[in-house]
Amino acid sequence: GDVKLVYTYPAYTGLPPRTVEGATGDAQAIKGTHVHLEMHALRRARRALLFFGEQGEGQQIEATVNGTKISAGFVIKGTARYRIWLAPLLGRPVRERRGHRVEAAADLPPTVEIKSASERLELASPRPIEVGYAASDDFGLGDVNLVFRVGNAPEKRVSLVAKSGKRQAQGNVMWDPSGESLVPGVQIAYWIEAKDTDTVSGAKTGVSRTLYVVLEKPRENTDESLEQQKFVQEKLLAVLADRLEAGSRLSGETPIGDEFNLWQAAHDEEAAQVALLAGLV
Repeated sequence: GDVKLVYTYPAYTGLPPRTVEGATGDAQAIKGTHVHLEMHALRRARRALLFFGEQGEGQQIEATVNGTKISAGFVIKGTARYRIWLAPLLGRPVRERRGHRVEAAADLPPTVEIKSASERLELASPRPIEVGYAASDDFGLGDVNLVFRVGNAPEKRVSLVAKSGKRQAQGNVMWDPSGESLVPGVQIAYWIEAKDTDTVSGAKTGVSRTLYVVLEKPRENTDESLEQQKFVQEKLLAVLADRLEAGSRLSGETPIGDEFNLWQAAHDEEAAQVALLAGLV
């Protein structure tokens, strides 16, 4: 009876110790947490043990006995069950019929987001790109990096945050890939990677979605531009032909209203093509 549990969490979590009075003996906490167990036996005992496993086949932990007060400690390493074994001053030892559950709560990996102008940027030449990021962890963040890969080359990292230990980190960075060996048509994949500070199970990694930068091929751009210029040229030649035909007609052959409409249509078409040509330039 009078069971008390004192949880001492791993240092990396930054959590203070927690005491649970009137506990059942079941323990649940993050992996690596030390559990100090205190209870009172219903009669005086000379020895006490914690038997782990359904039949005591697991670890056996010697408890401290002081009259009817019993205390022991163990570290949560995973899911398990334990029973109290008591040797009274007189008589045969006894063991609890039902065991107590021990459960390791999950330390989740960081959640990471990335923000940029587009999921796929097509650039005529390399230039700095603004990248926004946000990362969070249930206990604390380690390194936060911008990771990128040029084509099939190995990944490279740009440090954004170095083991802050804070639960959240966010910001914007101007990333310039122009220092890499880039060729026209190459695709650069980039994303944000964040690690936590778990020193018990090892640091876990959270990764954002992947975005892309593509360098355009000059030849493709040239071909497309030439096609557009050819289209404008043909339209302007058609307008010129209309003007020549309208100007070659003798006065009086065409009603004044129709003649005005011909010149107006030619002018409007020419203005539209000149505007398109300006855009190409």
